[in-house]
Amino acid sequence: MVSADGYAELERCFEKVRLLWNFIEKNPEVYTEALEAGMKVRGGDTSGIGKLVEFLRSWNKARGYNENKLNELLEGNLKSIVSEFEKEHNEEEFIRKLRNILGDAVKKKTNEIIGAIKLAHVLYPEIFPLIDNPISEGLELKPEWRTLKLSEYFAFKHAVDHAVDEVIKKFGLNFSEREKYKRVDELLYLWYTWKGNNGESLKELFEGLEWKECIEVFEKFIETIKEEIMKSRQS
Repeated sequence: MVSADGYAELERCFEKVRLLWNFIEKNPEVYTEALEAGMKVRGGDTSGIGKLVEFLRSWNKARGYNENKLNELLEGNLKSIVSEFEKEHNEEEFIRKLRNILGDAVKKKTNEIIGAIKLAHVLYPEIFPLIDNPISEGLELKPEWRTLKLSEYFAFKHAVDHAVDEVIKKFGLNFSEREKYKRVDELLYLWYTWKGNNGESLKELFEGLEWKECIEVFEKFIETIKEEIMKSRQS
């Protein structure tokens, strides 16, 4: 466990990342509304499906989701998929079914693994961590030249389940189960996607904002995640 001062410093730095994220993210309410819609679906209420569609379309407009078709497919299938998951708890099958729905709603047939993970996350944020290709490359989970495979996501998920819990315990962070993956993802996403140079641009930005104390803290934090992922792979 880190000292009280170390804990407070990391906590302050994560709050600064949240401020930066909300500034960069043009419509942060889209994510919040998708979480609320996900909770409704888990309770059998599909009235918020439109918010899930909006979230998926805002994530990556280049995917070319057919809004009407995506809405129709989620309206017709998501409730039963969630109900089955609640009974069976088969995580891989859950992601696979979500991926198939998104694949049917995209204009150009592609492997919608990242979209399926994002949808799974807003439905079950306490179970499915977010990931993007730059993060998986930065953490050395996959080669740069191809997209993430389903098997690799679950290898990542099982490692991160342990790694994030260990990091939170080690640093004494007070993240709830429903928010822990999102808070870590905000840091990792900014670190590995800000101009795509492995955190260097984010460090420069922090220096410019006089947040220098956060750079070393986050470097140690990310290194701890990498170490825990490596331990999980070896066990």
